[in-house]
Amino acid sequence: MATLCGATRKDGSPCMGKVHGDGRFCFGHDPDLQERRTHGRQRGGENRATAKRLDRLLPASLKPTIALLFTVLEEVHTGALTPAQGTAIAALAGAIARLYQAGIVEERLAALEATTAPSDRKDVRWTS
Repeated sequence: MATLCGATRKDGSPCMGKVHGDGRFCFGHDPDLQERRTHGRQRGGENRATAKRLDRLLPASLKPTIALLFTVLEEVHTGALTPAQGTAIAALAGAIARLYQAGIVEERLAALEATTAPSDRKDVRWTS
């Protein structure tokens, strides 16, 4: 049976964590592991950042479009581009995004249809 941590929690009650390795403390209380805990918190915080999550979700083919839109936003703000030019570029980028989204939906639908056995499918004709 695992030994419980010998530390006391902030509220004064004993820590109920299991001892880490051969020491007397759990991972959260072991003074020798302070550096590992700090490093883990930093990495966790960096990888939870909204920008990181969005970057992982954004397809690589759309990343240049997003970068262009940020550049256009800055140039409209500084006056290097007119608002009309910025609007035109944003409209084109929106069209690209909609086409990309339609392609993804078609891909997913084709994959679902491919996994459905022909005997499971019923040709349903909708009438108005």
